[in-house]
Amino acid sequence: MLTGIVLSGVLVLACVLGWVLLPPEIQALFTVAQLATLAFFVLVMIAIMIAVGLSTVRIDADGLEVRNGVSRHRIDWADVRGIRYSEHDAWAFLQLEGDPDTRP
Repeated sequence: MLTGIVLSGVLVLACVLGWVLLPPEIQALFTVAQLATLAFFVLVMIAIMIAVGLSTVRIDADGLEVRNGVSRHRIDWADVRGIRYSEHDAWAFLQLEGDPDTRP
């Protein structure tokens, strides 16, 4: 979560700094609709960074609780066939029982 907040702050700071550093004659060329569109996309990027920052995996004796952005999933150990993580993977993958997309 801290990473999402820090990156969001950096994005906002870069946007404000970029706007302040623009010459006034260039700033005057932007319409309200264009500024609103830019602000909308900055907010979308911030929402994505916060959602990624909220992603967690918690493990206990009964299974796993996986939070991907805004959704939460509870997976019992009986449903886990294995965990795959190779040197080329960016993160670990759960291999679930009965999942046709699970690779060996």
